[in-house]
Amino acid sequence: MQKQQQRRATTSSETNAAGIRRVEAPVPSGRARDEVTPRQRREYLRAARRRGRWARFRRQGDRLRRAAWLRSPLTQMRQEAGRHVLTEDWLESRTGEDTVGDEAIEPRRLPGWLLPTIVLALLLAGLFVVLPRVLAGVSVSDPSAVEKPGKAVQDLYDDHAYAVVLRPVINVYAHPDIKSARVTQLLYNAPVRLGDPSLAATGFTTVVLEDGTEAFVKTRDLTLDQRSIEPAGYEGRVVVADLAKRVMTHASAGNLIVEVKLGTVLYYVYQSSTVYRVALPDGGEGWMDSSGLIPLAVDQPVEVAEAQRFASTLRAFVNSTLLDNGISNSGASIHGIVQQAAAVNGLRLPHTIVGQMEISPPVQNYLNLNGTVNYSRLAPGDLLFFSSEPPPQAAQDAEEGESLPPDLPTDMGVWLDYGIVLMESDRSFVLRELELTDVMEKLRLVDIRRPFVQE
Repeated sequence: MQKQQQRRATTSSETNAAGIRRVEAPVPSGRARDEVTPRQRREYLRAARRRGRWARFRRQGDRLRRAAWLRSPLTQMRQEAGRHVLTEDWLESRTGEDTVGDEAIEPRRLPGWLLPTIVLALLLAGLFVVLPRVLAGVSVSDPSAVEKPGKAVQDLYDDHAYAVVLRPVINVYAHPDIKSARVTQLLYNAPVRLGDPSLAATGFTTVVLEDGTEAFVKTRDLTLDQRSIEPAGYEGRVVVADLAKRVMTHASAGNLIVEVKLGTVLYYVYQSSTVYRVALPDGGEGWMDSSGLIPLAVDQPVEVAEAQRFASTLRAFVNSTLLDNGISNSGASIHGIVQQAAAVNGLRLPHTIVGQMEISPPVQNYLNLNGTVNYSRLAPGDLLFFSSEPPPQAAQDAEEGESLPPDLPTDMGVWLDYGIVLMESDRSFVLRELELTDVMEKLRLVDIRRPFVQE
């Protein structure tokens, strides 16, 4: 057996008639042939037959699809129109010539998403641009095209002597330093008289308050543009009577421009039953709804209200955070909010405790014989002035007929109801309604004044 395998493995050679010797390739040994098993050969044959069948199926399917496409109405229409004659290669023209230049070009189709996108954009534009102006009764045209009244009104402020506040509330400092004492605050769009520029430091501007006090504000909080405070060209003005009021970019569904505080005065160029379009100190315009506003003519003063209304305005500041000399719900002091509440009710008061006591008429006979307060003599809105210091020594030793030194108050409160006063709470750092008896255990009553005279 081994000898037979060796003979098969040896190279055999023959010589043909031409004498050329032909060498045959060596026959592989039995071990090399046995490397592929019969099972592997069967699997390979089955896979080859399977691939052959799928190839036949694909060719048959291509022929069927080609035949169906040729029989389709669209293909027949094209053949009748002479555009193309579909041959075996599908692209040969009928005449065999290049007819691409004469071939009709099909119109381009718009993407399916384009039309819904256009419709959505139109709906959004109508909702946020057209509809707010229609509801406000204003044309969609440029807002500046609204005609302003032609009534001639003289300018109130000197171009070089006044500036206008740009922030909702700004601090007024005693010195050109933010660490110095806060004298008072100013509201949005308030006119302020400029002081001596030589006194100001970098970043600060000197201003003069109503009582003649020179103080300092940040220069960035002011603008010299006086168009928003000059009444000429406006239909009227509004005074904010709510604690805070929003100014929006549109009459409805707009964005917030600024939130102004109680006592802010703005001139308007248009009004309807529900909205006002007001001029802003930065040169722009905004929209405010009519609730919480007091509408006035450009030269009409605020009507003096009743004391009860004054007290109700102050009661809205309960639980406001305390701030030295603050005038808004963002930070309040009792004398600061008294000044603003009096302004929206038609009465102008100074910004200091002493000044408010001096300008207000006194309440007579408010003390009982035993030194307690006679509640029946008080009315809502009365101002109670207190001192944390003992009475002046000269007042105790003065004889009858001598002039007494002034007994200056250090604290104050507002009478709201029977035995209840609105005051600054030293425990919770907010404005609170306190019992007068509790207050008088810590403070000495100096005087009671009535800014709004009862009729």
